[in-house]
Amino acid sequence: MDTEVLTNAWSRDELEQAHQHFMDTANRCAAAGEWRDWAELFTDDATYVEHTFGTFFGREEIHTWIAATMAEWPNRA
Repeated sequence: MDTEVLTNAWSRDELEQAHQHFMDTANRCAAAGEWRDWAELFTDDATYVEHTFGTFFGREEIHTWIAATMAEWPNRA
């Protein structure tokens, strides 16, 4: 894999904006207790590896997992 191509694909500003959008979405979803918008940040064919809970495949499975997990104490506000 050519890492030079990967590292030059996006500018620092684009990466910082994308990260901020991810964080803003996560914070908004946490405050509302509704995780659909967060899950929508992932592609339909995403693979999400969570070090404690396991691996989830696809946007819907990611949403099902995060919604259930964050609805339980101590995760919910």
